[in-house]
Amino acid sequence: MKKKIILVNAILLALIMIFTGLYLGLNGNVSKYALAIFKSVASILFVVVNAIDGYYGLKIIKNKKPDLFPIILFIALVLSCIADIIIMINFIFGAIIFALGHVFFFISFIFLKKLNIRDIVCILTIICMSVLLLTLLPNLDFKGLDAVIYAYAVIISFMLGKAISNMIGDRSNIKNIIIMVGAVLFYFSDLMLVLRNFGPKDIVFSFLCLFTYYPAQFMLASSVILYYLEKVNISDINKA
Repeated sequence: MKKKIILVNAILLALIMIFTGLYLGLNGNVSKYALAIFKSVASILFVVVNAIDGYYGLKIIKNKKPDLFPIILFIALVLSCIADIIIMINFIFGAIIFALGHVFFFISFIFLKKLNIRDIVCILTIICMSVLLLTLLPNLDFKGLDAVIYAYAVIISFMLGKAISNMIGDRSNIKNIIIMVGAVLFYFSDLMLVLRNFGPKDIVFSFLCLFTYYPAQFMLASSVILYYLEKVNISDINKA
């Protein structure tokens, strides 16, 4: 892989974390509109990462038409970006768009490897774990949104379960590992979001939520370049 694309990704990741830090560090010290801009920019940047990596991937395989995995992954990331913005205005609408994004993440992972029995086992295991966590964690008050929270937990479990299953199916594949780590961080971030909004009001949950969420989205976004690199050999990459 050319050093240029690595440098671009590193710069974009640094910018994402800088704007995330500004959002958290200046909370309460600047207007809510400034905070919304910081968070929105951080979210838009992980979509930019995916677009740039996708473009570079198409360039190295000398193809102008992307496969279905990159297309659906891009849609999932755009939906997540939109949800990041909407959730600051309305939690329920934001959660619905996030859930739709998870559906597209799940579908994109299917295009990496078709559904199989291992997927079902992994998904059901994550669903059971999610339901138990939401039920047994103390001091949670869902404020009448129990159905929304549990439904969301089931949907994200499909995404995480499929990512884990794909990794188990091919442990040596770096793309599958990156996607799995991204999905795990995404899941953990959402758990922290639940604790922040419906549990004890602790700033730690906000930090854990966002400082795992944005690396998660970066990993998922940048997985597209690994997808394309699998299609070519080293000599093709050096010529790109």
